[in-house]
Amino acid sequence: MEINDSKKPKTLEIGDKTEDGWAYVGENYGQNIFAKGYGVKKWKEAMKFAEGQNAHLGSDAELDLLQTALNKGLLKDSFDTSGSDPAGWAWGQRHPTYPGINARVQKLSDGKKDWRWPGADVSPGDDASAVLFQSEPRPRA
Repeated sequence: MEINDSKKPKTLEIGDKTEDGWAYVGENYGQNIFAKGYGVKKWKEAMKFAEGQNAHLGSDAELDLLQTALNKGLLKDSFDTSGSDPAGWAWGQRHPTYPGINARVQKLSDGKKDWRWPGADVSPGDDASAVLFQSEPRPRA
């Protein structure tokens, strides 16, 4: 009897892209994590945009996955890794203590993390790249 492997889930490789343009960046707590860049936006605009895409801005762990995947597969040259501000920085999650005014940012050239205060409408530092994340349960083998 011949076994049909066509229904077996494909093993994802870092940098693989889905048909709708999301890139696989790795696994976190049993979830496959996908990322997609949407250009430079203000933090509140990026948060609202993410909600409309059924996605979210990255947690520290998701931003770290993106950082390690930046030069792999189809992700190579997909993001600004020059370190320039604002395009070379990516927005992340809200600050747990000050969610209305503080947000995580990560420098895509070296992984440096920092906090910005976009909710306080201070400048500079109120723009960064909007990298959205989605996750899905990892299929069992």
